[in-house]
Amino acid sequence: MPEKIKVLSEKCDGCGQCLQACAFFAVDVVEGKAVLAESCVECGACVPACPTGALEMAGEGAGAKAGGIWVFVPEGTPLAAITAARAVADEQGTTVSAVVAAEPTDPSRYYAAGADEVLVLKGPADAAGLLIEAARKEGPSAVFGLGLATARRVLPRVAAALGSSYVALADELMPAYGEKTVDANRPYYSGRFRTRVTPSGKTAVFTLDPVAFAAVGRDAGRRGQVRSLELPDAVRRDPDPVSVEKVAREVPLAQARVVVAGGPGLGSAENFAKLAALAAKLGGVVGASKEAVDLGWAKPAQLVDSSVGVIYPNLYLAFGIDGSTTHNAAIAKARVAVAVNDKPDVGILGVADFVIAQDPAAVLEAMLAR
Repeated sequence: MPEKIKVLSEKCDGCGQCLQACAFFAVDVVEGKAVLAESCVECGACVPACPTGALEMAGEGAGAKAGGIWVFVPEGTPLAAITAARAVADEQGTTVSAVVAAEPTDPSRYYAAGADEVLVLKGPADAAGLLIEAARKEGPSAVFGLGLATARRVLPRVAAALGSSYVALADELMPAYGEKTVDANRPYYSGRFRTRVTPSGKTAVFTLDPVAFAAVGRDAGRRGQVRSLELPDAVRRDPDPVSVEKVAREVPLAQARVVVAGGPGLGSAENFAKLAALAAKLGGVVGASKEAVDLGWAKPAQLVDSSVGVIYPNLYLAFGIDGSTTHNAAIAKARVAVAVNDKPDVGILGVADFVIAQDPAAVLEAMLAR
């Protein structure tokens, strides 16, 4: 019989949630109480699935013993990474923990997306410091995060501190059945190729492509539990904390729904500066080609290029950008790309959904006048 997992009969109500969580068919309900079979491998998947706390694992939390999968969920982030983790955990027979900074008012949405528990990290440190200390204590097999601004800022630091692999913007996950390893495919060389990555280290860290992993589970019948982990000794590791005001003022390109970008075809720094007014009208941000950055018209943070990363706007407006290979790869996942360019046979014309073949500066003036 299992030695590390105990059934607290006085708490068990025979609901059967543990049966659904067990990938090895090692749990049964007999006379209204859960019973563990000798075939139990003590993976711990049943522990956080129990809504009454009737299953208990000796030592630290279930995540530590099971090598469960953690999903870093910053406030306001879609829950798609939880659903992706659920699919991996089902293959591996392990647990999914949604890792958050504050106890949620409605944890059921995390369970519906695929989480077995909501793990609340508490302490004086920033998100990176808390995650690092928590992972060292409990040893998850992997940490996932949807590849938006906060996760892309925090998770590389977590991987570095843990001495683990970091896989950026994976667009496919390939778990090994019954094991704790996950291979991943990710874009390579401006998105023209894809490469398979086998992470190393005790805890692999992934950010997931938010376009490839957009689906969110809706299993309203799933149940779980909320668990808090106090980390008073966690060390602050964020050298550049981002305030709410700064985030509201400067939305990262990768998170923007509308990007209004300009290149040398606008003719002058003065014309380029007018893009900000159009971006404000459309609720977007300003991007720039490499040439515009080199001319000093834009900041490096505004560069639209695959050397920096892929962007995912609903609308991409390109004024006077010819479109290098790396620029075009960066905008490949925009829902709608519009090129405003009066030059024939430039690269961006081959990837744009719509082309306005007129002088970019004149079109910009006309749009601002409306």
